Amino acid sequence: MTDFYKKLMEKSGFDEALVRRALDFTKELDINEFSRLFFGSQDFSVENTGVLSFDEAFYPFEFYEKLKTLPLSPETASLYLYTSMLSYSYSDFLKRIDGESIFFDTAKRIYESANEYFLHEGKHGLYDYHFLANHVRGSILRLGVFEYQYGTHDGKKAIILHLPDGADLKAEQRTASYRLARQYFGDFPIIGDSWLLYSEHKKMLSEDSRILDFMNDFDIISTHETCDYSELFHVFGRLYDYSYDNLPKETSLQRAYAERVKKGLPIGSGLGKLKY
Repeated sequence: MTDFYKKLMEKSGFDEALVRRALDFTKELDINEFSRLFFGSQDFSVENTGVLSFDEAFYPFEFYEKLKTLPLSPETASLYLYTSMLSYSYSDFLKRIDGESIFFDTAKRIYESANEYFLHEGKHGLYDYHFLANHVRGSILRLGVFEYQYGTHDGKKAIILHLPDGADLKAEQRTASYRLARQYFGDFPIIGDSWLLYSEHKKMLSEDSRILDFMNDFDIISTHETCDYSELFHVFGRLYDYSYDNLPKETSLQRAYAERVKKGLPIGSGLGKLKY
């Protein structure tokens, strides 16, 4: 096993069994062809900070069509291919961005997502493999507790903030992440679109809630509501049944959301502009 994969296990948490399965699977493939489809399927520019900027979300459609021809499910095959292709993106990343630790922090999202899938499904895979392509390609960076990429808002360039589930919302951790975003992405508006910014939280949660404290970092622009309770995986984890009786009620957040389900109320998300 190469030094790179030893670092990936040490710094990003990947377990050896996953790495070996990924490498065993992809050694039977034309990995250079998959890498060409994955890394070269969309034009991009490199900002002064070294961060990749795509005009649109990064979805390498040719790559995903090829994925369907493989003997494993797209969820499993994408994980194995991403794990193998992280070594391709590593050297390119270091040419653009000063900070090896940022690469391995960003790659950690792949393992966290793989672990979530394994705990729920009992096998290797990724639920959101389309979105996670951004982390392998380097258009999303994890900077502290949050993740960022370039995008647009109101037709103008913006920085899009993503919140990994379980992110530490302490004030000092949030501020440190915002500062890093300014360092690497520049002085553009930072826009968050998240269930954590749902306006109804102000009625549901106590005044000392860290979620409310996080919300206060933003000017809330709009709110989106839905009665599709499958989005509650952010609060309850991946469940097959989000009916009231099946919901865990171990935390005040879970109890508040369970009450909304019991009453048939919608859940939602908010779009906000960071004040920082």
